[in-house]
Amino acid sequence: MFSTDPEEGFVYLYNPAWVNDDKSDDEEPDYFESNCHGFLLNRENIDLIEFTLDPGETLSAKP
Repeated sequence: MFSTDPEEGFVYLYNPAWVNDDKSDDEEPDYFESNCHGFLLNRENIDLIEFTLDPGETLSAKP
């Protein structure tokens, strides 16, 4: 979810996870779950947001 006011610049991330940048082998997870509902972030505190699918989730083609 995001603010409709461009001056506010807030983003609410539901079920966020963090990429494991320090992964040293294939046994380590690709990302870390946050185990929380979500976070409200100000645009000034965001460097990158990557959107992914949940395990087993697929994109549906729209007709």
